[in-house]
Amino acid sequence: MDYQRERFRSAYHFWSLYKENYRKSVTGGVFLVIFWGAWLVNYVQLIQSLSGLILIVYLLLTGLFITWTAYFFSYIVHFERGVIPALTNALMLAVSHPISTAAVAGLHMALFYLSLGQLYLIASVGGSLVAYCGFFYFYQAVQKTIRVQHVRKEAKGEKSY
Repeated sequence: MDYQRERFRSAYHFWSLYKENYRKSVTGGVFLVIFWGAWLVNYVQLIQSLSGLILIVYLLLTGLFITWTAYFFSYIVHFERGVIPALTNALMLAVSHPISTAAVAGLHMALFYLSLGQLYLIASVGGSLVAYCGFFYFYQAVQKTIRVQHVRKEAKGEKSY
């Protein structure tokens, strides 16, 4: 009888955590859909009036926001934080690691450009390749940030775990 009760308790705990993480992901996803919708509407409305330099800045910001989106979903899945801290931390990671931000944005944009003509690429490998590349650079940025924090703590004489 204890075995069945323990299994029920474990299953209940799993589904409650699943529901909580799902709710956070959906909340963040709704925010990002609204954000990207507004960004796209601005792009469509401004494309006729943008000059060359402003268009380049707009595309650079688009790359930053693509990376921010990829980092957000990696962050919300792998860390126990709320939606707002996950959004801000993902943005700080994207801004503070410009090389990985450029790499993620470049890979995402290149894959998007390559798959415009062949829609089967998006369905077959597009999503998984984008997720893999986004998480790879996210993991590298987080590990670098953790190493820097450990070095700073050790320099102050504090224990680093």
